[in-house]
Amino acid sequence: MSGGSNTTLTPSQSITVSVAFQPTAGGTATGTLTIASNASNSSLSITLSGNGIVATHTVALSWQPSASPVIGYFVFRGSSVSSLTQLNVNEVATTSYTDTNVAGGQTYVYAVKSINASSVLSGFSNMVTVRVPAQ
Repeated sequence: MSGGSNTTLTPSQSITVSVAFQPTAGGTATGTLTIASNASNSSLSITLSGNGIVATHTVALSWQPSASPVIGYFVFRGSSVSSLTQLNVNEVATTSYTDTNVAGGQTYVYAVKSINASSVLSGFSNMVTVRVPAQ
């Protein structure tokens, strides 16, 4: 809340009070804004409500196909180049992948390995760093 704290008003004077709703979780929230006064109607209660929506983030990746014959790709993610772990259990046959398990405000490093019909994995592709927005 901002505005109106410890303010004295003369008759017919007004002031703006702003209330911000900044949810940290999804769901409905309610509250009451109470304005106290030394006038005969000493307080005014205003009912407030809002609906918090949890921001969901995804990272959509795409890459150029391997020049060699491959049956698919494995996607790796980590907080740094040295901490990459495999995301998908089965190879992805296409040249795209959407990571739906990311957190806002975090930075991730991604790389891809291809696999051929003999189950031989390539080395890592070029790495890409992604910063997911906080909100």
